[in-house]
Amino acid sequence: MLSLSNGDNRVLIMGDVEVVAERDLLDKSTLTEEIRVLVAGHHASKNTSSAELLRHVSPSLSVISLDEDNIRGYPHPDTVKRLEQYSERVHRTWNRDVVVSLD
Repeated sequence: MLSLSNGDNRVLIMGDVEVVAERDLLDKSTLTEEIRVLVAGHHASKNTSSAELLRHVSPSLSVISLDEDNIRGYPHPDTVKRLEQYSERVHRTWNRDVVVSLD
């Protein structure tokens, strides 16, 4: 996990963090502010981006980073639904370049 900030704008890149580690982060109050951009964990696989985490960080934008032809079948449909429910917008890198400016 990597957290970046520019003033009031925060980006959270979850890497391969899954639900158990997300709970640890929430329990330890490591995530204390809303996130402007969330890069979903492990290509939005089944065990990432829990509703608990998404409610807590309330991302304006969630990004699912993966290749359209991935062999593992990511993203998981339930995870995509959660991201769409708790984020204002969801972008996928396989169908567009995602460029975020934190001015």
